[in-house]
Amino acid sequence: MYELNLTLEQYNLLMSLCGILCGFLLSMFLFLVLSKF
Repeated sequence: MYELNLTLEQYNLLMSLCGILCGFLLSMFLFLVLSKF
């Protein structure tokens, strides 16, 4: 049970980090595209 909770915490942390990273990359991509036009 403790191991399952630990993996769920790690999963939530990983998903939040991936969300922040994806949002940052998407904003950078949009900035580069808009700066070209």
